[in-house]
Amino acid sequence: MTQKLKISAIELLPERLLVGYCSILNSNIVSYYYNYVWTKFMERIYEIPGLQDRELYGVCTNLQFNGLFEYWTAVAVEPGLEAPADLTPIPLGAGTYGSRVDKPARPLPMMYGRLGQYWQTPDYYVLNWKLPCYELYKPDWYNRAVVKICIPLHLNFDASRRLSLG
Repeated sequence: MTQKLKISAIELLPERLLVGYCSILNSNIVSYYYNYVWTKFMERIYEIPGLQDRELYGVCTNLQFNGLFEYWTAVAVEPGLEAPADLTPIPLGAGTYGSRVDKPARPLPMMYGRLGQYWQTPDYYVLNWKLPCYELYKPDWYNRAVVKICIPLHLNFDASRRLSLG
């Protein structure tokens, strides 16, 4: 059995605006396509003035039981920025996230396709399937070789209620 990754912090994160590309990936055969979509995206980012040295995001949405999901390669932007027509605006909703800063040891979207298998949620929290999972790459991520992985959570009201009732 795979050792589960522990979440190191629980954070209430604000809404952010991103722009990027969407690809449909399969969590069972993601390695090749993961590298391809990031290469394609980074080539485009370096052609657009003002989008270098920003936070980059890999956002996983619309997880399906057959392993398919949407994977967005995206960059953070300010509201009102005129993004190129080929980049789609992606609002990343505010919410409670469990996070972990780590070295990306395996293609991260593969882990999103199997959240229950790879992640140990903290006591009294469960996965929130209404918000996307994502990885955050700070501008200096390549030098540090770390990524912040964020998994959406919400309070498990049944468990917290049992605790309060004793």
